[in-house]
Amino acid sequence: MEYFWLDDENLGIDGKKVHYKDALLYGNKELTSFILEGEYDRIGEFGLESAKVEKDGKYGFINEKGEEIVPCVYDHASEFSEGFAKVEKDGKYGLIDKTGKEVVPCVYDWVGSFFIGFARVKKDGKWGLVDETGKEVVKCVYDDVYYFLEGFAAVAKDGKYGFIDKTGKEYFGKAAKEIEKFLDEEKIQQKLDEERE
Repeated sequence: MEYFWLDDENLGIDGKKVHYKDALLYGNKELTSFILEGEYDRIGEFGLESAKVEKDGKYGFINEKGEEIVPCVYDHASEFSEGFAKVEKDGKYGLIDKTGKEVVPCVYDWVGSFFIGFARVKKDGKWGLVDETGKEVVKCVYDDVYYFLEGFAAVAKDGKYGFIDKTGKEYFGKAAKEIEKFLDEEKIQQKLDEERE
């Protein structure tokens, strides 16, 4: 495909005159970047149907048609992975979905990627877990927290290690040892492998 600007609003594409907005419908990623060059300070690579864009030091996302799907309001944004992108606003982190909805609000000191339906979050030096709806399913009260496997998440609190179930019930000491026996390492590895496929 050959293209070049004919005037301020029209491109020549393969010998035809095409208005630049119609040209975006061609779906050519390179062409879209070329057309939008003046609208953004920087346009990233297209991946998963969107590209990260920067304007005046703020980040957002556009689709392959050049339409803004997430406005440039974030101080930092990662690329989308598994349907979510990590964003930073005023020094706090959150996660947005492909529509731009802040699924996990920008209130955390750190946010991880989703894994087996949960993301680790840190607030005021303590760890918790959020689900894909943004609900804090494990409150940020732990020194460390791991993902749920077989219904339990390993946690550390006040120098002690134990588990928490999905209802929020904590298991430390003798109860934690019983759960540890139940959570056979081979079983856990098999579950992790299944989730990654």
